[in-house]
Amino acid sequence: ASSEELKAAYRRLCMLYHPDKHRDPELKLQAERLFNLVHQAYEVLSDPQTRAIYDIYGKRGLEMEGWEVVERRRTPAEIREEFERLQREREERQQRTNPK
Repeated sequence: ASSEELKAAYRRLCMLYHPDKHRDPELKLQAERLFNLVHQAYEVLSDPQTRAIYDIYGKRGLEMEGWEVVERRRTPAEIREEFERLQREREERQQRTNPK
């Protein structure tokens, strides 16, 4: 989807699921959960870097620490290499702190 289509869908869904539009407490709680999911999805999809990470690794890739130091203009192959490097560093750090 283009950025314009993404933004239009986001606005439409936010208006539909905004918690203030629902008076019933149960419906308001469901709307709040859906509103938060829509917001999180928009944050990921609107940024090309996080979108590429999500496309390659899914939610697990977004939860990985260390992406903030990665250059913002990378190809999917470079992102994959960086992810594998960060994962190896994380495993090494865990082995050093938790020796068997």
